[in-house]
Amino acid sequence: MMSFGTAIKTCFKKYFTISGRATRAEYWWFALFSTSLTVLAVFLTAAIAQPIGDEGALIFWCIYLIVMLPPNFCVTVR
Repeated sequence: MMSFGTAIKTCFKKYFTISGRATRAEYWWFALFSTSLTVLAVFLTAAIAQPIGDEGALIFWCIYLIVMLPPNFCVTVR
């Protein structure tokens, strides 16, 4: 069985790879990581939006989506 850290590393190594198969452990560990990171990002956005403004929160979410969307999509397809 794949460990949490190994699953995360594997998903980021296969950033744009949609061929092949992802193991169940790889998929579910990455889903847990992604969901946890999204919840954390929501709280950080609320904290950023107060002092910096909506523009800072928007930039933060754009960077977050650029980094997290491709591996989420690819591990789901695999």
